Amino acid sequence: MCLDLLEQLAQDDRIDPLHVPRSPLHHVGNPERLAELEDILIRDPTVGYWIRELYIDGSASGDSLQDWLFGHAQSSSRCDICGTDNTVKPFPGPILADKLKKLHSLTFSQINANDPRSSAEGIYRVSEAFASRVRSLTFKSCWGHKGFFLALMHAFPLLHELNSLGTRTFDLGADDFHVAVQQFQDDQFPFMSMCTPLSHPVHNAMHVRIPLNTLTIQHHDFVHDFGSLICSKSLRAVQTLEIYHTGARLHAMDDISNVILPECGRALRRLKISIVNLPHVAETLKFDVMWIPSLTHLKNLRILELQLNPLHHPFICSILETCANWCTKLSSIIFHISFNHFSDEDMKPAHYQPLDRKFRGSAFRSLKEVRFVYSGPSGVVVKTWLQLVFPNIWRAEEERGLHVWLDIMA
Repeated sequence: MCLDLLEQLAQDDRIDPLHVPRSPLHHVGNPERLAELEDILIRDPTVGYWIRELYIDGSASGDSLQDWLFGHAQSSSRCDICGTDNTVKPFPGPILADKLKKLHSLTFSQINANDPRSSAEGIYRVSEAFASRVRSLTFKSCWGHKGFFLALMHAFPLLHELNSLGTRTFDLGADDFHVAVQQFQDDQFPFMSMCTPLSHPVHNAMHVRIPLNTLTIQHHDFVHDFGSLICSKSLRAVQTLEIYHTGARLHAMDDISNVILPECGRALRRLKISIVNLPHVAETLKFDVMWIPSLTHLKNLRILELQLNPLHHPFICSILETCANWCTKLSSIIFHISFNHFSDEDMKPAHYQPLDRKFRGSAFRSLKEVRFVYSGPSGVVVKTWLQLVFPNIWRAEEERGLHVWLDIMA
Protein backbone atom coordinates (compact mmCIF):
# COMPACT_ATOMS: atom_id res chain seq x y z
CA MET A 1 0.00 0.00 0.00
CA CYS A 2 2.83 2.41 0.88
CA LEU A 3 4.61 1.75 -2.39
CA ASP A 4 1.38 2.36 -4.32
CA LEU A 5 0.94 5.65 -2.50
CA LEU A 6 4.45 6.76 -3.39
CA GLU A 7 3.77 6.07 -7.04
CA GLN A 8 0.56 8.11 -6.94
CA LEU A 9 2.34 10.99 -5.21
CA ALA A 10 5.21 11.15 -7.69
CA GLN A 11 3.97 14.48 -9.04
CA ASP A 12 3.44 16.08 -5.64
CA ASP A 13 4.32 19.80 -5.69
CA ARG A 14 4.10 21.49 -2.33
CA ILE A 15 2.73 25.01 -2.32
CA ASP A 16 5.05 27.38 -0.53
CA PRO A 17 2.93 30.08 1.15
CA LEU A 18 5.80 32.55 0.85
CA HIS A 19 5.57 32.37 -2.94
CA VAL A 20 1.84 32.95 -3.28
CA PRO A 21 1.66 36.13 -5.40
CA ARG A 22 0.66 39.26 -3.56
CA SER A 23 -1.79 41.68 -5.14
CA PRO A 24 -0.75 45.20 -4.10
CA LEU A 25 -3.04 47.94 -5.34
CA HIS A 26 -0.16 49.80 -6.97
CA HIS A 27 3.17 48.48 -8.18
CA VAL A 28 6.13 50.86 -8.58
CA GLY A 29 9.09 49.30 -10.37
CA ASN A 30 10.99 52.29 -11.75
CA PRO A 31 10.99 56.12 -11.83
CA GLU A 32 8.66 56.14 -14.83
CA ARG A 33 6.01 54.17 -12.96
CA LEU A 34 6.40 56.55 -10.05
CA ALA A 35 5.83 59.51 -12.37
CA GLU A 36 2.75 57.81 -13.85
CA LEU A 37 1.27 57.30 -10.40
CA GLU A 38 1.87 60.93 -9.45
CA ASP A 39 0.27 62.09 -12.70
CA ILE A 40 -2.83 59.99 -12.01
CA LEU A 41 -3.10 61.34 -8.47
CA ILE A 42 -2.87 64.93 -9.71
CA ARG A 43 -5.56 64.42 -12.36
CA ASP A 44 -7.87 62.44 -10.08
CA PRO A 45 -7.04 62.81 -6.36
CA THR A 46 -9.83 60.39 -5.37
CA VAL A 47 -7.67 57.53 -6.69
CA GLY A 48 -5.41 58.02 -3.69
CA TYR A 49 -8.19 57.02 -1.32
CA TRP A 50 -8.38 53.59 -2.95
CA ILE A 51 -4.67 52.76 -2.75
CA ARG A 52 -4.02 50.71 0.38
CA GLU A 53 -0.72 49.03 -0.56
CA LEU A 54 2.35 50.36 -2.32
CA TYR A 55 4.74 47.78 -3.76
CA ILE A 56 8.24 49.11 -4.48
CA ASP A 57 9.96 46.60 -6.77
CA GLY A 58 13.68 46.93 -7.47
CA SER A 59 13.84 43.83 -9.64
CA ALA A 60 12.26 45.66 -12.58
CA SER A 61 15.01 48.27 -12.73
CA GLY A 62 17.61 46.41 -14.78
CA ASP A 63 21.12 47.23 -13.64
CA SER A 64 19.72 49.33 -10.81
CA LEU A 65 18.61 46.16 -9.03
CA GLN A 66 21.40 46.47 -6.50
CA ASP A 67 20.64 49.89 -5.08
CA TRP A 68 17.46 51.38 -6.48
CA LEU A 69 15.85 53.89 -4.08
CA PHE A 70 18.18 53.39 -1.09
CA GLY A 71 21.44 53.09 -3.03
CA HIS A 72 24.51 55.12 -3.86
CA ALA A 73 23.94 58.85 -4.10
CA GLN A 74 26.58 59.04 -6.85
CA SER A 75 24.63 56.86 -9.30
CA SER A 76 23.21 58.93 -12.14
CA SER A 77 21.15 56.12 -13.69
CA ARG A 78 19.33 55.02 -10.56
CA CYS A 79 16.48 56.44 -8.57
CA ASP A 80 17.82 57.04 -5.07
CA ILE A 81 15.27 57.59 -2.37
CA CYS A 82 17.28 60.48 -0.96
CA GLY A 83 16.47 62.80 -3.87
CA THR A 84 19.98 64.07 -4.61
CA ASP A 85 20.92 66.06 -7.70
CA ASN A 86 21.50 62.81 -9.58
CA THR A 87 18.11 61.41 -8.72
CA VAL A 88 15.46 61.21 -11.41
CA LYS A 89 12.55 61.34 -8.96
CA PRO A 90 12.74 61.43 -5.15
CA PHE A 91 10.62 58.93 -3.28
CA PRO A 92 8.00 59.26 -2.01
CA GLY A 93 7.81 62.94 -2.92
CA PRO A 94 5.18 65.49 -1.84
CA ILE A 95 2.44 64.20 -4.17
CA LEU A 96 2.37 60.66 -2.77
CA ALA A 97 2.67 61.98 0.77
CA ASP A 98 -0.33 64.25 0.25
CA LYS A 99 -2.61 62.02 -1.85
CA LEU A 100 -2.20 58.51 -0.38
CA LYS A 101 -4.36 59.22 2.64
CA LYS A 102 -5.46 55.60 3.17
CA LEU A 103 -2.14 53.85 2.57
CA HIS A 104 -1.54 51.21 5.23
CA SER A 105 1.00 48.82 3.69
CA LEU A 106 4.48 49.24 2.18
CA THR A 107 6.42 46.45 0.45
CA PHE A 108 10.05 46.76 -0.63
CA SER A 109 11.24 44.00 -2.96
CA GLN A 110 14.89 43.53 -3.95
CA ILE A 111 15.91 46.95 -2.70
CA ASN A 112 19.44 47.51 -1.42
CA ALA A 113 20.62 50.18 1.00
CA ASN A 114 24.32 50.46 0.23
CA ASP A 115 25.11 54.00 1.32
CA PRO A 116 24.36 55.10 4.90
CA ARG A 117 24.27 58.75 3.82
CA SER A 118 21.60 58.14 1.19
CA SER A 119 19.55 55.74 3.29
CA ALA A 120 19.40 58.17 6.21
CA GLU A 121 17.71 60.81 4.07
CA GLY A 122 15.52 58.16 2.46
CA ILE A 123 14.23 56.89 5.79
CA TYR A 124 13.49 60.47 6.80
CA ARG A 125 11.41 61.06 3.65
CA VAL A 126 9.44 57.82 4.02
CA SER A 127 8.80 58.49 7.69
CA GLU A 128 7.68 62.06 7.07
CA ALA A 129 5.26 60.90 4.40
CA PHE A 130 3.74 57.73 5.85
CA ALA A 131 4.67 57.35 9.55
CA SER A 132 1.13 58.06 10.74
CA ARG A 133 -0.51 55.69 8.22
CA VAL A 134 1.54 52.56 7.57
CA ARG A 135 0.57 49.55 9.68
CA SER A 136 2.23 46.82 7.59
CA LEU A 137 5.82 46.68 6.32
CA THR A 138 7.38 43.98 4.12
CA PHE A 139 10.96 43.39 2.98
CA LYS A 140 11.47 40.77 0.27
CA SER A 141 15.01 39.77 -0.74
CA CYS A 142 16.44 43.11 0.36
CA TRP A 143 19.98 43.95 1.47
CA GLY A 144 20.99 46.76 3.78
CA HIS A 145 23.87 48.08 5.83
CA LYS A 146 23.92 47.54 9.56
CA GLY A 147 21.11 49.38 11.32
CA PHE A 148 19.11 50.17 8.18
CA PHE A 149 16.20 47.76 8.68
CA LEU A 150 15.96 48.51 12.39
CA ALA A 151 15.82 52.24 11.69
CA LEU A 152 13.20 51.85 8.95
CA MET A 153 11.12 49.57 11.16
CA HIS A 154 11.12 52.17 13.94
CA ALA A 155 10.19 54.91 11.47
CA PHE A 156 6.59 53.64 11.68
CA PRO A 157 5.41 53.96 15.30
CA LEU A 158 2.01 52.37 14.51
CA LEU A 159 3.46 49.27 12.83
CA HIS A 160 1.39 46.15 13.55
CA GLU A 161 2.69 43.71 10.92
CA LEU A 162 6.25 43.07 9.78
CA ASN A 163 7.37 40.58 7.11
CA SER A 164 11.09 40.01 6.63
CA LEU A 165 11.53 37.51 3.78
CA GLY A 166 15.01 36.60 2.60
CA THR A 167 16.39 39.90 3.87
CA ARG A 168 19.99 40.27 5.01
CA THR A 169 22.43 42.87 6.31
CA PHE A 170 26.10 43.32 5.54
CA ASP A 171 28.98 44.81 7.49
CA LEU A 172 31.77 45.01 4.94
CA GLY A 173 33.71 47.92 3.51
CA ALA A 174 36.54 50.36 4.04
CA ASP A 175 37.14 52.30 7.23
CA ASP A 176 35.24 55.31 5.94
CA PHE A 177 32.22 53.05 5.35
CA HIS A 178 32.23 51.95 8.99
CA VAL A 179 32.47 55.59 10.05
CA ALA A 180 29.46 56.39 7.87
CA VAL A 181 27.48 53.50 9.36
CA GLN A 182 28.30 54.66 12.88
CA GLN A 183 27.26 58.20 11.98
CA PHE A 184 24.00 56.83 10.55
CA GLN A 185 23.28 55.01 13.80
CA ASP A 186 24.14 58.01 15.95
CA ASP A 187 21.91 60.34 13.92
CA GLN A 188 18.99 58.13 12.93
CA PHE A 189 18.92 55.40 15.51
CA PRO A 190 20.68 56.30 18.79
CA PHE A 191 18.81 53.60 20.71
CA MET A 192 19.88 50.72 18.43
CA SER A 193 21.84 49.06 21.24
CA MET A 194 18.61 48.92 23.26
CA CYS A 195 16.86 46.70 20.69
CA THR A 196 18.46 43.60 22.19
CA PRO A 197 17.16 41.72 25.24
CA LEU A 198 20.55 42.22 26.94
CA SER A 199 20.42 46.03 26.95
CA HIS A 200 20.95 47.83 30.23
CA PRO A 201 17.71 48.23 32.25
CA VAL A 202 18.50 51.89 32.94
CA HIS A 203 18.30 52.66 29.22
CA ASN A 204 15.16 50.66 28.47
CA ALA A 205 12.90 53.65 29.10
CA MET A 206 14.57 55.43 26.16
CA HIS A 207 13.71 52.64 23.75
CA VAL A 208 10.84 53.39 21.36
CA ARG A 209 8.74 50.24 21.24
CA ILE A 210 6.31 49.59 18.40
CA PRO A 211 2.99 47.69 18.79
CA LEU A 212 4.04 44.76 16.60
CA ASN A 213 1.31 42.10 16.52
CA THR A 214 2.17 39.88 13.54
CA LEU A 215 5.65 38.84 12.44
CA THR A 216 6.81 36.64 9.56
CA ILE A 217 10.52 35.85 9.25
CA GLN A 218 12.21 33.94 6.46
CA HIS A 219 15.94 33.50 6.95
CA HIS A 220 18.67 31.14 5.78
CA ASP A 221 20.20 30.28 9.17
CA PHE A 222 18.93 32.51 12.05
CA VAL A 223 22.49 32.74 13.34
CA HIS A 224 24.25 35.74 11.84
CA ASP A 225 22.24 38.94 11.47
CA PHE A 226 18.81 38.68 13.11
CA GLY A 227 19.72 41.42 15.59
CA SER A 228 20.26 43.81 12.67
CA LEU A 229 16.92 42.98 11.05
CA ILE A 230 14.28 43.06 13.77
CA CYS A 231 14.02 44.79 17.13
CA SER A 232 13.98 42.09 19.80
CA LYS A 233 12.19 44.32 22.30
CA SER A 234 9.24 44.65 19.91
CA LEU A 235 8.72 40.88 19.94
CA ARG A 236 7.11 41.08 23.37
CA ALA A 237 3.70 42.02 21.95
CA VAL A 238 3.70 39.62 18.99
CA GLN A 239 0.70 37.27 18.95
CA THR A 240 1.16 35.65 15.52
CA LEU A 241 4.61 34.42 14.52
CA GLU A 242 5.66 32.55 11.38
CA ILE A 243 9.24 31.27 11.09
CA TYR A 244 10.64 29.96 7.81
CA HIS A 245 14.12 28.46 8.14
CA THR A 246 15.11 27.99 4.50
CA GLY A 247 18.86 27.37 4.43
CA ALA A 248 21.41 25.22 6.22
CA ARG A 249 20.47 22.69 8.87
CA LEU A 250 18.93 24.05 12.05
CA HIS A 251 21.48 25.17 14.63
CA ALA A 252 21.12 24.14 18.26
CA MET A 253 21.93 27.64 19.52
CA ASP A 254 20.30 30.08 17.11
CA ASP A 255 18.21 33.24 17.35
CA ILE A 256 14.97 31.25 17.26
CA SER A 257 15.73 29.49 20.53
CA ASN A 258 17.84 32.20 22.17
CA VAL A 259 15.88 35.34 21.28
CA ILE A 260 12.68 35.03 19.25
CA LEU A 261 10.64 32.48 21.20
CA PRO A 262 11.76 33.63 24.69
CA GLU A 263 11.03 37.28 23.85
CA CYS A 264 7.58 36.48 22.41
CA GLY A 265 6.82 34.41 25.50
CA ARG A 266 3.34 34.55 26.99
CA ALA A 267 2.04 37.03 24.40
CA LEU A 268 2.26 34.53 21.55
CA ARG A 269 -1.01 32.90 20.47
CA ARG A 270 -0.16 31.38 17.09
CA LEU A 271 3.16 29.87 16.00
CA LYS A 272 4.12 28.40 12.64
CA ILE A 273 7.52 26.75 12.18
CA SER A 274 8.77 25.71 8.75
CA ILE A 275 12.25 24.18 8.55
CA VAL A 276 13.71 22.83 5.32
CA ASN A 277 16.66 20.96 6.87
CA LEU A 278 15.89 19.41 10.23
CA PRO A 279 18.73 18.48 12.61
CA HIS A 280 20.40 15.15 12.03
CA VAL A 281 18.77 12.33 13.98
CA ALA A 282 22.05 11.71 15.81
CA GLU A 283 21.91 15.30 17.15
CA THR A 284 18.40 15.04 18.57
CA LEU A 285 19.57 14.88 22.18
CA LYS A 286 21.57 18.09 21.78
CA PHE A 287 18.51 19.90 20.46
CA ASP A 288 16.35 18.54 23.27
CA VAL A 289 18.71 20.23 25.72
CA MET A 290 19.45 23.49 23.88
CA TRP A 291 16.65 24.30 21.41
CA ILE A 292 13.43 22.68 22.59
CA PRO A 293 13.34 24.41 26.05
CA SER A 294 12.63 27.73 24.30
CA LEU A 295 9.06 26.46 23.77
CA THR A 296 8.46 26.44 27.52
CA HIS A 297 8.02 30.23 27.38
CA LEU A 298 4.87 29.93 25.23
CA LYS A 299 2.38 29.24 27.98
CA ASN A 300 -0.53 30.98 26.23
CA LEU A 301 -0.01 29.41 22.82
CA ARG A 302 -3.31 28.44 21.15
CA ILE A 303 -2.32 27.30 17.63
CA LEU A 304 0.81 25.37 16.63
CA GLU A 305 1.51 24.83 12.93
CA LEU A 306 4.42 22.61 11.87
CA GLN A 307 5.73 22.43 8.32
CA LEU A 308 8.42 19.85 9.04
CA ASN A 309 9.12 16.71 7.09
CA PRO A 310 9.30 13.81 7.55
CA LEU A 311 6.64 13.69 10.26
CA HIS A 312 8.40 10.79 12.00
CA HIS A 313 11.50 12.89 12.72
CA PRO A 314 12.36 12.80 16.49
CA PHE A 315 12.58 16.60 16.55
CA ILE A 316 8.81 16.82 15.97
CA CYS A 317 8.14 14.43 18.84
CA SER A 318 10.26 16.61 21.13
CA ILE A 319 8.32 19.71 20.12
CA LEU A 320 4.98 18.04 20.85
CA GLU A 321 6.11 16.60 24.16
CA THR A 322 7.26 20.01 25.37
CA CYS A 323 4.08 21.72 24.19
CA ALA A 324 1.93 19.06 25.88
CA ASN A 325 3.58 19.87 29.21
CA TRP A 326 3.94 23.64 28.96
CA CYS A 327 1.45 24.98 26.40
CA THR A 328 -1.61 23.91 28.35
CA LYS A 329 -3.99 26.18 26.41
CA LEU A 330 -3.08 24.73 23.03
CA SER A 331 -6.31 24.10 21.10
CA SER A 332 -5.16 23.40 17.53
CA ILE A 333 -2.22 21.56 15.95
CA ILE A 334 -1.63 21.71 12.20
CA PHE A 335 0.73 19.37 10.36
CA HIS A 336 1.86 20.01 6.78
CA ILE A 337 2.46 16.82 4.82
CA SER A 338 4.85 16.41 1.92
CA PHE A 339 5.89 13.17 0.24
CA ASN A 340 8.79 14.61 -1.72
CA HIS A 341 11.86 12.35 -1.68
CA PHE A 342 10.06 9.71 0.40
CA SER A 343 10.93 6.04 0.15
CA ASP A 344 8.74 3.06 0.94
CA GLU A 345 10.64 2.75 4.21
CA ASP A 346 9.58 6.28 5.22
CA MET A 347 5.92 5.34 4.83
CA LYS A 348 5.90 2.42 7.27
CA PRO A 349 3.52 2.94 10.24
CA ALA A 350 6.15 1.83 12.76
CA HIS A 351 8.12 5.04 12.20
CA TYR A 352 5.16 7.17 13.30
CA GLN A 353 4.29 5.37 16.53
CA PRO A 354 6.32 7.74 18.77
CA LEU A 355 4.48 10.73 17.32
CA ASP A 356 1.08 9.05 17.51
CA ARG A 357 1.62 8.14 21.18
CA LYS A 358 1.88 11.83 22.05
CA PHE A 359 -1.91 12.02 21.55
CA ARG A 360 -2.75 9.06 23.74
CA GLY A 361 -4.91 9.32 26.85
CA SER A 362 -5.28 12.75 28.44
CA ALA A 363 -2.41 14.42 26.59
CA PHE A 364 -3.23 17.87 25.22
CA ARG A 365 -6.32 18.23 27.41
CA SER A 366 -7.39 21.54 25.81
CA LEU A 367 -6.81 20.33 22.25
CA LYS A 368 -9.87 20.67 20.02
CA GLU A 369 -8.53 19.91 16.54
CA VAL A 370 -5.70 18.24 14.66
CA ARG A 371 -5.44 19.24 11.03
CA PHE A 372 -3.31 17.74 8.29
CA VAL A 373 -2.62 20.02 5.32
CA TYR A 374 -1.64 18.25 2.12
CA SER A 375 -0.91 19.68 -1.32
CA GLY A 376 -0.98 17.20 -4.16
CA PRO A 377 -2.93 14.38 -5.79
CA SER A 378 -4.51 11.24 -4.30
CA GLY A 379 -6.11 12.88 -1.29
CA VAL A 380 -8.32 9.86 -0.52
CA VAL A 381 -5.30 7.55 -0.38
CA VAL A 382 -3.48 10.00 1.88
CA LYS A 383 -6.37 10.01 4.35
CA THR A 384 -6.35 6.21 4.42
CA TRP A 385 -2.62 6.28 5.14
CA LEU A 386 -3.08 8.83 7.95
CA GLN A 387 -5.70 6.65 9.62
CA LEU A 388 -3.29 3.73 9.41
CA VAL A 389 -0.26 5.45 10.95
CA PHE A 390 -2.04 7.68 13.53
CA PRO A 391 -4.64 5.44 15.21
CA ASN A 392 -4.50 7.31 18.54
CA ILE A 393 -5.30 10.62 16.89
CA TRP A 394 -8.32 9.21 15.09
CA ARG A 395 -9.39 7.31 18.21
CA ALA A 396 -9.40 10.59 20.13
CA GLU A 397 -11.92 11.87 17.60
CA GLU A 398 -14.39 9.24 18.82
CA GLU A 399 -13.50 9.19 22.52
CA ARG A 400 -13.18 12.88 23.39
CA GLY A 401 -14.60 14.72 20.39
CA LEU A 402 -11.28 15.79 18.93
CA HIS A 403 -11.87 17.19 15.46
CA VAL A 404 -9.42 15.51 13.04
CA TRP A 405 -9.46 16.41 9.38
CA LEU A 406 -7.40 16.47 6.22
CA ASP A 407 -7.23 19.71 4.27
CA ILE A 408 -6.37 18.95 0.64
CA MET A 409 -5.08 21.97 -1.24
CA ALA A 410 -5.33 21.98 -5.00
